[in-house]
Amino acid sequence: LGVTSSDQLFVKREKAGQFGVEVWNLRTGLRGRPLSVPPLVDNTVAVSADGKLTAVATKADGPAQIQLINTSNGMARKLAITSLDMRWPLQPVGFSFSPDGTRLAICFEHEGGVLAIAWNTQTGKPLCEHVYLSGMMPIPPREQFKGRALDWVGDNATWLLYGQTLIDAVSGQPLGTLGVDRVIAHH
Repeated sequence: LGVTSSDQLFVKREKAGQFGVEVWNLRTGLRGRPLSVPPLVDNTVAVSADGKLTAVATKADGPAQIQLINTSNGMARKLAITSLDMRWPLQPVGFSFSPDGTRLAICFEHEGGVLAIAWNTQTGKPLCEHVYLSGMMPIPPREQFKGRALDWVGDNATWLLYGQTLIDAVSGQPLGTLGVDRVIAHH
């Protein structure tokens, strides 16, 4: 799943039908406390840069939600994803913490339209929700774009969508495009 700034390696695992996230200390080579998580599909786990929080998107305990897990003690807080149509599968195309770990955003795409939602990780309160109808921004076909469709830019207030469009995460307004053709991934 990734390596944090505190030299932790996060690994997604499945054993006997149970899903989990293992946290390994790269300096000592020791495994920390494994986190038990709901069943996972692609793009449903995000780890904060400092390794203190792990987020899992799931429908395991009812409607679509984020389980925000404190990595040190395994305690989870649930954040509802109320705008996702119940008939849609829980398949985010982007799921990411802000660089400072205080915000979490998830992005869904359906028939060229995009739904992006963000929360404050300290309070659990929703920060914003933005809907972009098909054709409102350059979105490459899903079969061509292989990477995570949403990432935070270093200022903790801007998103990069599909490696092409910068979005003000608060207002939802496009700030501009990078002008790069045929993007297939970004990080």
